Formats: sequence, structure tokens, C-alpha cells
Amino acid sequence: MIPVFANSAFVPVRRFLVQRGGGFSRLRLKVRYGLFRHPEAGPVLIDTGYSYAVTEGAGRSLPLKLYARALQITPDAQPVDFLARQGLRPADIKVVIVTHYHADHISGLGLFPRARVIGHGGALRAIRAAGTLGNLRHGVFPELLPEDLESRLTEVESLPLRESPPSGRDLFGDGSVLAVALPGHAEGHFGLWFAQAKLLYAVDTEWVKQALSPGGTPPVTSSLVASDTTSAADSRRFVREAEARGAKIVLCHDPAPTPFDEGEPA
Repeated sequence: MIPVFANSAFVPVRRFLVQRGGGFSRLRLKVRYGLFRHPEAGPVLIDTGYSYAVTEGAGRSLPLKLYARALQITPDAQPVDFLARQGLRPADIKVVIVTHYHADHISGLGLFPRARVIGHGGALRAIRAAGTLGNLRHGVFPELLPEDLESRLTEVESLPLRESPPSGRDLFGDGSVLAVALPGHAEGHFGLWFAQAKLLYAVDTEWVKQALSPGGTPPVTSSLVASDTTSAADSRRFVREAEARGAKIVLCHDPAPTPFDEGEPA
């Protein structure tokens, strides 16, 4: 199985905010989400990217409206259009993997009301128990989470642990896709290992690949966003070591094209 990623939005930033010593040049960070086809589970979505649930609707909270001002939604890469290009409809998606619960990964869950969701149960319980400020501090907007999410959730931490490198939770019981713990960025944050492609989708371990290098992490923004800076550093080291062993690395927000992006040559 080889995933394909679409870009749901652009987020303009100055490079120094996402890479130490990056200077003041502008970057347009991508916001990837993906799709792969499992022989038994069928089409599986990896997160949902940013959706119009973030940028439209009078019922949105004021913090969410302010948050949305930083985004440039890509209309032709929203799930309905992306799936159509893959010969699918939202109703065809039976499983959505949620790597963590930040807005740019879950805002489209409302499009898949019947899908089973694989995500971190402990992190979801912490969000439900946290106050408004505690959630906002980490970029979490509970209003974007379906009310019935718990009833459809398969807790990733309850799935069998496969020790073969890299160690991870076996999502489908066949070793094809493993959920690899990459703590630090957000509670319950995990990446995905695709055995066939030798691909580690490292999600938000960093925003750009240059920042994965020792000394490349921006000192202020990472500490503001990270749930645990020590664990985040460990996760960056894990990703570097995986790449040194031959793994292909894809990050959610890196603006550089990858062979796994929709429309890019394989």
C-alpha cells in the first residue's frame, strides 16, 4: 500500500518561525492529508486536513474565526474533490486515521459520519476534560470534534504492538501499516509506517525537514506549541535515525513536493 497525499490549505509563515536561522523569507506551509487502499478495510483516510468547517459558518467560536484568518484553503483539494479524483465518494470511506486532534487534522470529520475512527483514546479523553484555554493553548477546538466520536473510536493504544522495526501498533493486523508513537508535538501524536513503501509519515514531528536536523528546531515556536519539548526532541531523533536507515520521510507541512503527493511523479 502506497498513500497519496492532498494539500488542504496553505499557511503563510516566515521561515525563521519553522526553522532556526531560517531568515525572514516567506514560506507557504502545506497541510497534507492522505488516502490509501487496504485490501480488507478498503479506502482509508489519513486525517482530514483543513476544511470549510474552520473557515465558514456563523456558529463558529470567536477563537476559531480568528484562527481561520491565517489559512488559505485550497478548494480543489478538499475531501469531496480529492476523493472524486480517486474514484471515491465520502461515503466510501469506512476508516479515518486521526494522528492527533489539532484542527488541521480533524476539521473534516463531519464529512464522514459513519466512518470508524482510529485515534488516541487517552488524548481524546484529556481534550474532553480540559478547559477552553487549555485546549486553545494546544491548537485544539473541541467544537470540530463529532459528538459521537467516542462511539466510533478504535483506540490506537489498544491495538497489538508489533516489535519489528519500527515498533508500532498494528492497525490492520497484517503489519502493512503501523502507528508509530511520536510524542511531543501533541498528546497522543503518532506517525504511520507503510511497510511496502518504506515510508514514515512523521506528521507534525516538525514543520519542515530542515528543522529535523540537530540544531534546526526554532526555539520559540516549537516550545509554544509542543505538549512536551523533551519528547519532541526524542521524536525528531527517532525520525532522523529512521531516515538514516533508509526510510522515506514525509511531513504534513513541509512545502517541498514529495513523490507521494497527488500529481507529483512517483
